[in-house]
Amino acid sequence: MLHIVLALYIFCFAGGITVIFFGFFASTRFGSSSFRHFAVLFISATMMLVVEALKTYEKAVGVDFGLGLHVFASVFSACANVMMGYFIPRVAFEIVGRVQSPPRWRVHIAVAAFLGVVGGLKELAAPFILWNVNYLLLLGMHAYGATILVKGYRGIGHPWMKSLIRSFLVFLAVFAPLAIVQLVLQDIPSSPPVVHDYPLEQILYYIGFVVLIIVYAARYLFAPPRLQASELPEEFVNRFSISHREREIISMVVQGYSNRTIGERLFISAVTVKNHIYHIYQKTGVANKIQLLNLMNSPK
Repeated sequence: MLHIVLALYIFCFAGGITVIFFGFFASTRFGSSSFRHFAVLFISATMMLVVEALKTYEKAVGVDFGLGLHVFASVFSACANVMMGYFIPRVAFEIVGRVQSPPRWRVHIAVAAFLGVVGGLKELAAPFILWNVNYLLLLGMHAYGATILVKGYRGIGHPWMKSLIRSFLVFLAVFAPLAIVQLVLQDIPSSPPVVHDYPLEQILYYIGFVVLIIVYAARYLFAPPRLQASELPEEFVNRFSISHREREIISMVVQGYSNRTIGERLFISAVTVKNHIYHIYQKTGVANKIQLLNLMNSPK
């Protein structure tokens, strides 16, 4: 069983590094700090996973890494808890497009600091209860982030981000009860050793989330290149003062793409696409796509 768990940990680390890279890559490509903050959030989860992997190995093989492991685990757990406590709500609010007041952020910082203290103490102190408290607090922080996403779901501008968040919320709704079940079972003496020795629910949650992110990253970050706006007649562009973004949208409109598909290709919402099309019609004086195509092909 130990070899299987260690193999899962290795998969988690590889997947986590990939997701972190995607986050920073997307931040550079789209100029959005939200992706960078998400990458930092995932770094905190990976740090916590490193601690659990070392502790799992120590327990399973019956060795004692000594005080060094406890100090290392305490520092990593404290840092991971602080980062999670701060970046989970921050990323959630950024996704739904809400700006928080300074007083609320001060509360988030205070909560993050408290989580850091608990995370550090649970590794240095012996009481098992403290570990359960830390675990429940982190679950509560995830639930808080999910609540923000649910309440602000309609405010998410990117169609692909909406799809990702919807999948994540369903995944979290399945995981949270399972995590609570294992938390209860591991305190029961008669429970099988695999429940006591291995944090399987954490590993499965991490793997599931990694797979979810990679699937969406592969689908949208490396989507086919946008259609070239330069394909439009220059005379038409200059005559109606068509902007670069309008040129991109027109290129797709005349080829029959739906507003939703255009939004996914340009990483904007379907409503934004609709507004752009409305302004294009206003500029050119046409009423539909056919008239727009005819106007583009006309000599004057």
